[in-house]
Amino acid sequence: MDKAIEIEDYNNNWGLMYEEEAKAIKQLLGDTAIAIEHIGSTSIKGLAAKPVIDFMVGVSDLKNVERFIEPLKTIGYEHVYHDEFPERRFFRRGEWRAGTHHLHVYQYGSEQWHNQILFRNYLRAHADVLESYSQLKKGLSEQYRNDRTAYSNAKHPFIVDVIAKAKNEQLHINSFQECHSLASLMNNYDKPWCIAGGWAIDLFLGHVTRKHADIEIIILREDQADLQHYLSGYSFQKVRNGQIEPWLINEKLELPIHEAYAANANAKLEILLNDSVADEWVYRRDGRVKRPLSEIIYFYNGIPYLNPALVLLYKSKEPRAKDEQDFQTVYMHLEKQDKLWLKDAIKICYSEHRWLHSL
Repeated sequence: MDKAIEIEDYNNNWGLMYEEEAKAIKQLLGDTAIAIEHIGSTSIKGLAAKPVIDFMVGVSDLKNVERFIEPLKTIGYEHVYHDEFPERRFFRRGEWRAGTHHLHVYQYGSEQWHNQILFRNYLRAHADVLESYSQLKKGLSEQYRNDRTAYSNAKHPFIVDVIAKAKNEQLHINSFQECHSLASLMNNYDKPWCIAGGWAIDLFLGHVTRKHADIEIIILREDQADLQHYLSGYSFQKVRNGQIEPWLINEKLELPIHEAYAANANAKLEILLNDSVADEWVYRRDGRVKRPLSEIIYFYNGIPYLNPALVLLYKSKEPRAKDEQDFQTVYMHLEKQDKLWLKDAIKICYSEHRWLHSL
């Protein structure tokens, strides 16, 4: 008989447990692990779950898995082959039917890989669906308390339905058309500029991870007059003390003003003024944090976007739900030098920040 299914309320320690384990797995597997993701119910804040940490590793070829069966044994993971899941390799840490950690290995970028992420992200973004799933799990755990197979089978239709909804939603947002249109608009602008915010995160990853309410760009404060002249025919506004006011042509905006808007009959663009000294970008919230201007702009198919480490620094002040999602989505994909820079920058500004543990 299976061990009784126990569904617990969400525990914040689950995220920390995943991060610690992911670091150990990454160190063990090295470059063989293209990416590591926290999946399953413990990856979704607020969702009741069995206290089992599920995570997946993406590899270029499942044949590579044979090479790390023995190394994974050294940290307590047993390889369990399932004929019914040829697209996955599975490792369990803990006793049969009572594992504490489940490691799923997929071909990176495969349909199965994306389905796991789609399901997780959809529940993270839809509180009503999360609550429905939580109640379903609790009910099924009572109905099939000692039958894990029946419990899993009973959940399956709900999971399939959520993935279908997530794919349908993705059809509407899985496009950088808005970014391409903006790049076309700015094509002849001869000063530094780039897309910022959540769109910058998605451009870095190469796919859209969530809906975006707007699009914003960054320019250097010293170039504000050039932008006004370039966007001839637009009306301009500035944000002062939380209030929107007219921004006159050739009016120079000084700190603390850093946010403005340009609009015409067809579009509205948010403009964030960034400061610099000589050839260095300077964080307006703390002048001790700097980065060479040559390192702040990346490109995706010709579209300039802000280095994601800088994006996360801006989001770190008082992270909203979407900021937390962006951090969890991208931080493990940062280049080593960007991750170290971000960690040092957050230490300077917010020495007790919870993101430091992950970095």
